[in-house]
Amino acid sequence: MKRIFSILIILSGINVMSQQISPEVISSAGDYFSNQNISLSWTLGEPVISTLEADYILTQGFHQDLYIITAVDEVEITGLDIKIYPNPTPNEVNIVWTPFNNHQNQKVIIQLFDFNGRLILQEESKTDHLSAKINLLSFERAQYLLKIIYNEQIKTFKIIKS
Repeated sequence: MKRIFSILIILSGINVMSQQISPEVISSAGDYFSNQNISLSWTLGEPVISTLEADYILTQGFHQDLYIITAVDEVEITGLDIKIYPNPTPNEVNIVWTPFNNHQNQKVIIQLFDFNGRLILQEESKTDHLSAKINLLSFERAQYLLKIIYNEQIKTFKIIKS
């Protein structure tokens, strides 16, 4: 009986020192592709994956990293240099723009949407004001889309209310 108890203690000690799986992939091949509608990133030889099937097939494994994306698209607005800060924010977002040479005193439309696509705030300003603030204190902690419309050009940012 003592012998069986000793073996169990030894085996439980081995189990405590077992290997941990970290979220990393060492693979022989992989690549990343994207267009306007979708992105695809893949690795060859992922050891642990899971699959979800609905109207589409989503396979996920260790390859995915945690990304916080704050610029939804990489379109630049001609005539304005736009900065959004702080993001994530607990209460307000500052929008600062710098108009280029002949883009003074033109209309800038600022729209804030929830992730269901509902317009929840809209403001208009002129390029010579150079900044605007959006108070998010009364909004829930969530992610929002901020659209800046200038001269029929649109730039969209993802705002995270923390």
